[in-house]
Amino acid sequence: MEIGSGGAESVDVDARLTPAGGGTPLSEVVKVTADPKALEPLMFRRGLSTGNRLQPSASFEFSRTERLQLQLPLAGEAKPGTGRFLDRNAQPLQIPVQVGEKQDPDGQRWLTADATLSALGAGDYVVEVTVLNGGGEQRVLTPIRVTR
Repeated sequence: MEIGSGGAESVDVDARLTPAGGGTPLSEVVKVTADPKALEPLMFRRGLSTGNRLQPSASFEFSRTERLQLQLPLAGEAKPGTGRFLDRNAQPLQIPVQVGEKQDPDGQRWLTADATLSALGAGDYVVEVTVLNGGGEQRVLTPIRVTR
């Protein structure tokens, strides 16, 4: 698979498949365009199963014994806002979400949102964080499921 530049907010993905037993190869080019205003968080977990180290999460399911961390890229003058938990009916919960900022060695800034899940019962929730940009506010909603 080759990835080539298709512009600031898009990428051309050129996929070529060759059958193992021979035959005609297949080729397809797909243009993937991202909404530059859409923020997608990276999710991390920490707990007994991770050796108490922060590990990337491939799932939206978390145990009550874990801690959750969301990371969102910050661009330009954007600053971290607030964070909170919402229940499945979009009602705010009294579960603290600590919002902060970190910077990678290469200079990339990240909003971080940390929460302990032990006070939550099994069920579906939303973590809401806000990013402040030039007098405006952008809300990012991330669904999670808490188990046992």
